[in-house]
Amino acid sequence: MIRSCFLAFCAACAACPATAVLIRPDRDDAEYLELASRYTASIALTAPASEAVLVAPRWLLVPASRAPAVGKPLEIAGKSNVVARVVTHPDAKPQTPTDLALVQLARPVEGVKPIAPSRKDDEAGNAVVFVAHGMTGTIGKAGRREDFRGRGAINTIDGVTPQAFELRIKAADDASDLQGALVPGEEGAAAYVETDAGLFLAGIYFGDGRESNRFSRASAFAGWLDSVIAAGATGSP
Repeated sequence: MIRSCFLAFCAACAACPATAVLIRPDRDDAEYLELASRYTASIALTAPASEAVLVAPRWLLVPASRAPAVGKPLEIAGKSNVVARVVTHPDAKPQTPTDLALVQLARPVEGVKPIAPSRKDDEAGNAVVFVAHGMTGTIGKAGRREDFRGRGAINTIDGVTPQAFELRIKAADDASDLQGALVPGEEGAAAYVETDAGLFLAGIYFGDGRESNRFSRASAFAGWLDSVIAAGATGSP
């Protein structure tokens, strides 16, 4: 049944252009919209279109393959900002867990609380909320709406590798109440995990597997994130 559910998901992906958040057909879209509103660190970028997540007051984590250009003006949280520099992961490659870049902004983002990366490496089985902005449709159906509003969805981490984890599309009886799915074009969408210590970044979406959405594990790259942000704070290259 899970396989047939994923085939329906694939059919919906084929019918939708890039950048879509697919939701359960038996749930109210307003619930997905409300859920996303709680996760303000998730930010939509344009030209190139990408999802980003604020991981420090002046730093956005984005896919390296979609990083905005240095000097480019951005609007974040309703205010203009400028890209000061972009630091790509040394092993960056599109559609892989290392497709990562940190974008340093000219000024701190006001009114948005950054999200710290998770340090725990026991992600398997944890529930996560992922957030993305784009078109929307329902899993297994071709219809879509082009409102480009943020939507949050819930899924459970199924498989973990040293650098990645995956969220599989589940049959309705096994799915979370607000299950959703991403399609190519939402690279950089953040997944959040709630722990006893608070809310953390679990990972960012980098592409699809045969039956899943795949995310770079924040815990696997936390050391690189720390070193780049620390170097930026001291003015190092």
